[in-house]
This record gives sequence, structure tokens and C-alpha cells, in this order.
Amino acid sequence: MRKRLYPRNVEGAPCALPCGAGQSPPDIQDTIVALATPRGGAARAVVRLSGPRAWEIAARFCDAEPPARAAQLRPSAADGMLALPAFPSRIACTLLRAQSPRSFTGQDLVELHTIGCLPVVDALISACVTDGARLAMPGEFTMRAFLAGKMDLTRAEAIAGLVDATSPRLAAAALRQMAGGIARPIEHLRERFLDLLAELEAGLDFAEEDLDLSNRAEIRGALLGARTELGELGDQMRERTAAAGESRRAVLLGAPNAGKSSLFNALLERDAALVSRRAGTTRDYLVGELRLGTARVELVDTAGIGPSSMAVESIERKAAVAREGVSASAELVLWCSAAAGTGALESRPAFPADQPVLFVATKCDLANSAARAAAVEDAVIATSARTGQGLLELREAIARWTASSGAGEPTVVAGTAARCRHAVEQARVATERALDALDGAASDELIALELRLALDELGQVVGAVCTNDLLDRIFSRFCIGK
Repeated sequence: MRKRLYPRNVEGAPCALPCGAGQSPPDIQDTIVALATPRGGAARAVVRLSGPRAWEIAARFCDAEPPARAAQLRPSAADGMLALPAFPSRIACTLLRAQSPRSFTGQDLVELHTIGCLPVVDALISACVTDGARLAMPGEFTMRAFLAGKMDLTRAEAIAGLVDATSPRLAAAALRQMAGGIARPIEHLRERFLDLLAELEAGLDFAEEDLDLSNRAEIRGALLGARTELGELGDQMRERTAAAGESRRAVLLGAPNAGKSSLFNALLERDAALVSRRAGTTRDYLVGELRLGTARVELVDTAGIGPSSMAVESIERKAAVAREGVSASAELVLWCSAAAGTGALESRPAFPADQPVLFVATKCDLANSAARAAAVEDAVIATSARTGQGLLELREAIARWTASSGAGEPTVVAGTAARCRHAVEQARVATERALDALDGAASDELIALELRLALDELGQVVGAVCTNDLLDRIFSRFCIGK
């Protein structure tokens, strides 16, 4: 059986429901109500209530029979009719009831399934509020499930990820996380660190009696395994963050007057950069967002690479410094060379083996047939900003790169990856320090300190250690009714 996680804040007090700045936190014992299905016309709609008065309020409008006493501890469903003050006729509904503590929120929970007519739904919610319920805040149902120990933070975030999923791959990732794909390895690591900490502290308790109760070889093996697992988790978090929301950076590089700015404008389909026949028009770098389906690419136009003055204040030198700075962060390089002029492609520079590069020939509308043939033979994408030649092929090549660089099935929802990657990395760093301390024959106290730091970081991932600000950031992303 999975251990229940009772969240605690950094002072050790139980976490309360989050609230905005200057607001009083909502009472977890309030009975809350919200529409649990998307707002709009539909065959069915679900209105959900949770709290100590959920059944009492629902029974005022729905005549569905309560379950027999023997069945009260099990979720039950019953058909009935709604009698709402705003409508003279009664409306068919199905009532689902789950009693505390055997419900999603750990409280009495009622769902009213009725016709998805907006006036009916609004009238039902309004009647519930009039009778004492409060409109739920975004994510409050899931928040109550978390506070009741029904799930950890990673499973809670997976619910939001499933609701927001825009493809089968993202939905599958959310379902895997809801099933414990992140929580299980984190909980396993926390158990391992707790066992190691207990072993070290047992030795500290008997230090005055010269009893060495810790086996440093076994501790080292456990720490090496934990470091590897944390590294793998960190890689998953970084890959998921990059694939799900952060722009990938593609940088245009090449000689002056190689057609970089014209290509930049053509890809963005707007005049973002000044274009001139005169070489060296671009001095600073320009950034634009290129959307390729669901992928976002940060496209950067840079100053041309060529001889520059060595004067400290020269504009060419400053442009070169700016270009080198932005080029260092390039995930993809678009090396641009003019196909016209000399009648042949310029020599390709040498790039690191692990640097993705697309070689692009610009101004192909001015090139002769031999130059265009050479471009095809050399696996260079021939383009023309003036005629549009090759732009679709170049966009497709960039899209293939974004897909391949985030290859593999996602295993983490975007919200969890963005929130947890720093904590997982810090836990790995603390594990590294513990290993260094162990190899350096440091005292057990120092090793135990690093293990406590790693435990605190992992506790933030699943919510065993949390603050109200953290919960506010997480659950404010949810839809109302979830």
C-alpha cells in the first residue's frame, strides 16, 4: 500500500489552502461547488460538490434516494429529478455520492449529472451557493485530495496535464505520471536516503562507545545508484521542459551580405530585420519566434562573420562579441552562404561533432544552374528570400530537428518538469557532495547533512515538504471544477 503523504510546510505546520496576496485562505471545511465539465451546450453536464454539507445541499434539489445504511461507505449512484426554483418543470438527473474518507477529496463528495443546458447548470450552481456552498477556486478539488493524502503533487499535476493534453502522446505521459511514473522512483529514493540516514545517525548515537555501525562500502554503493537515478530523472525533466514549452534556439550565421537577414524576414514572414545590399548592415542580433506546428523556435539573426577592427570601441568588435555570445547558446546553427557572386558555394566551416547544423544556400534565384546543382549534391538547402524557393523545405528541416531533438515518449507533464527539474538537480548535487565527503573520509555528520538536503529537495517534488506559495503556483493553473 502506498504511504499517505501529509504535506508540511518549512516550519513544520500543516499546509493550508493557498490564496492570493492580501487574501484570507479559504476554509477547507467549506462545502464547494463547481461545474466539472467544459462550459457550453452538451448532452450532459456534471456539477460537483465537496465538503461536509455536500449531501445535505444536493438533497434539497434532487429527490434521488440515499443509499441503504449497509452501502453508505461505498460510492453509489441513483436516478432522480431536480427541482430548481428557476424552472417550473422538474429535470432528470443522476446523483453520484461518495462519503468521507472514501472519495477523491477525502470529504463527502456529490456529483449531479444532468442535461448540459447552460441555464439549467447556472441555476443549479446558483441554488447550491444560495443554500450555503461556495464556488470552488481553480484546482481546489484536487488540492483537497492532496491535503487529504489521496495523492502527491506529481499525481495532482498529472491531472492538470491530462486536461491540457493536446495530443495522444501528451495524454499518455499524463496518465503514466498519474499512475506513479514519477512518484514511485522519488519515493523509492527517499526511502533509500532515509535508510542511509538512519544507519549514519545510529553510528553517531554510539560514537562515544567506539562502535562503528555504518558500512561505508554499502553506503557508497547506494549513493552511486541514487546519483545515477537522479541523473536519469533530471534528463527526463529537461527534455520534457524543452519539448513542451520552451523555445529551441536556432541561430543564423554566415559571412557579411550572405543573405541572413533576408532569410530571417522570409522565415518569419515579416520585415523584422533591415536589409541592404551593403555588407555589414546587421550590427546587433535580432530575435524572432518561428512557429512550426506546436513547436516554437527562437530564430536569431546575427552580424556577419568577417574581419573586424581590433579597436576596443569599434562597432565591428562589439557586433562580434554579441554574435559569439548568442552563438554559444545555439541549439541549431543555420550556416548561410550566398550561392551567387562566385558561382559556387563558400567553404563550409568546421563545427563541433555534436552541433546540429543546417547548411543553407541563399540568393539561389541569382545562382546559375551549376551552383544550384552543387547545392543539391552537397546536401545544402537552396533558398531564395525573393522567390520563396526552398523556404518550405527549410521549415520542414527545422521542424524535423525539433522533433528529433526531443525524441522519445514524454514521461513527465510540462508543469512537473518545470517545477521539479531544479529540485532533482539539487538532490543530485547533494548526493555528489555526500560521495565526495565519503571518499574523503569525512565525518558521518557531514555525510548525514548532505543526505538531509537531498531529502528536502525530493520532498518538494512529491509535496512532503511544501509552502503555501508553492501550492498556490501549482493549483492556480487548474481549471475550475478540477
